[in-house]
Amino acid sequence: VGAVPGGVLMVTGLDVAAIGDAAAAQGIPLYEVRSQSASLEEAYMELTTGRTDFGVVAS
Repeated sequence: VGAVPGGVLMVTGLDVAAIGDAAAAQGIPLYEVRSQSASLEEAYMELTTGRTDFGVVAS
């Protein structure tokens, strides 16, 4: 669990139902729970950022 701007908590490793059940068991009201995943472009950029397979050498 980590806090992000806007009063939002980011939970990884659990599905929405498990998060809701855990909050309810502790008496914590949740007003919105949603699933978020990276787009294909975001996933590609994360995997390849800083990686160079081919480069140009100045002569």
